[in-house]
Amino acid sequence: HFHSTLVKMGLPKMAFHNLRHSCASFHLALGTNPKVVQTLLGHASVVITLQTYSHLLPGVSEEASKNIDKIFT
Repeated sequence: HFHSTLVKMGLPKMAFHNLRHSCASFHLALGTNPKVVQTLLGHASVVITLQTYSHLLPGVSEEASKNIDKIFT
């Protein structure tokens, strides 16, 4: 049903698994706690989630620095 629905909607052919990857990617990019994303994906460890999707967490270092700065200012 998935592939026929893609055709009907004029979307490119893709694997059903891509939806899972997209869901995780969107959650992490929007700041959802990685532990929550781990649970949604059913990964045994948050390490697996972060190793797979860590490239989707832009600005994490900058945010961490700003948070530490808040303590001292």
